[in-house]
Amino acid sequence: MSRKKSNRNDSAVTHGVYAGDTGYHRRAEEAGVTIELERALRSTILEDFPAPEGFKTEVVRGEIILSPLRALHLKTVVPLCMQIASQLPPGLDYTGDTLTPFPEVDSELCPDIVVLPKAECDKNLAVYTVDLIHAAFEVVSPTTAKRDYGFKVQAYAQAGIPVYVIADPYDAQLVVHHKPFHGAYGYRQIVPYGEKAEIPGDLRLVIDTSSLPADAGREG
Repeated sequence: MSRKKSNRNDSAVTHGVYAGDTGYHRRAEEAGVTIELERALRSTILEDFPAPEGFKTEVVRGEIILSPLRALHLKTVVPLCMQIASQLPPGLDYTGDTLTPFPEVDSELCPDIVVLPKAECDKNLAVYTVDLIHAAFEVVSPTTAKRDYGFKVQAYAQAGIPVYVIADPYDAQLVVHHKPFHGAYGYRQIVPYGEKAEIPGDLRLVIDTSSLPADAGREG
């Protein structure tokens, strides 16, 4: 059952032919291709042609973006998954790096971790619709920080995702967003690493951030 829908500094790498390309749009118009078909083609490309090892692939406002991942990414995702798995209520499960279309912002995003109905997770799909997501987690990297803290807050809130959590090894903090309303979250809490963070809403998770690694080169 789906949930009810409610209302630093590396350069990102672009790859291949993307929908933001002027020639692509001209050829699409000449062939009578609709925007919906463009999006379907884009999703198919992402499904059938995975990113090179060590990169995360997403479509952001029509452009295919490849973001390099660093060691801290996996070292953060693993303990988060372990804590989430041990606390989820019956009927829910978690997965990650699966494609989720966000048509309102012309994007196909891949949250690092999502909480979904267990029956949907058991289908082992490559694409899940946003109405199934109970919570989304993103781990910040130097190339994704601006999107994680900016564009994705807006996109996830606009799509009605109840909880959005940012784990940031570079600022050593967990940022919890809750109560989406009109493209923004009404609740935002910053929890420094070393403390426990309560995830509000139906999940009622408690994340012990002392198990999450921080970048050794950060200031402070």
